[in-house]
Amino acid sequence: MTILLPTLAATFAALYVWLTMRIVNRRERWAKWTLAGVVGVPMLYVLSFGPACWLAVHQKWIRGTVNSVYSPVAWARLKVVPDSVGRAIDWYASVGGIVLFYGTDSGGFQMEFDNDISGFGSHPISDRDPRYEKRPPDPP
Repeated sequence: MTILLPTLAATFAALYVWLTMRIVNRRERWAKWTLAGVVGVPMLYVLSFGPACWLAVHQKWIRGTVNSVYSPVAWARLKVVPDSVGRAIDWYASVGGIVLFYGTDSGGFQMEFDNDISGFGSHPISDRDPRYEKRPPDPP
């Protein structure tokens, strides 16, 4: 995994540069649509995370799907991003209820949803729940 992420990042950067050069130099329509898709689809995925969590808080039948589709966000929340970004993810996920991120015994990552918003904004469940994995603080 340590070599996969930098490789993918370099590949995407090269793709963006190549598509930009095709758009600027040749003004090709397919390059514009491809760039819009390459940029737009990941952006829509990230932006749809909050509404999907809101739906999962209020509709139990969709919780499994939200867990499956957005497990990379749970993984990133628990293992990759700094605490400040993690708090932003917590806030965005918990606008309509409580969303708890935790690791499973099999090495996966899950989200748990609760519509009791009595502690809205402060995430009281994350401090009390033993399943919540607190990341160590970032090194100085």
